[in-house]
Amino acid sequence: MNPRWAISPTKELEFCVYDVRDSNWNKVKGLYIFAKVTNNRWSPLYIGKTEDFSQRMPNHERFDDAIRRGATHIHAVALPNWNSQSLDLAERYLITYYEPPLNTQHLR
Repeated sequence: MNPRWAISPTKELEFCVYDVRDSNWNKVKGLYIFAKVTNNRWSPLYIGKTEDFSQRMPNHERFDDAIRRGATHIHAVALPNWNSQSLDLAERYLITYYEPPLNTQHLR
């Protein structure tokens, strides 16, 4: 069963789970989470959005930091019909709600 993450107070999305070594990313927009398991639950380390997974995920600037902190998987959801504003709002909510340690630029 794929994990569900809250993107607003009333809505959750189901994310697919990929191994951190996966390099097969599609050219589609969406949300992603670098995650690890803590106390038998997924724990987000970094949350982001992208207009194109195939361009964003290779050589991601927070990837090495996430691996050092124990990331084992990337949770991703493709949202091809969403506009940039909707992606921004969902990303902001995820970061505010889950407070991932590597999203320090958003926690001020």
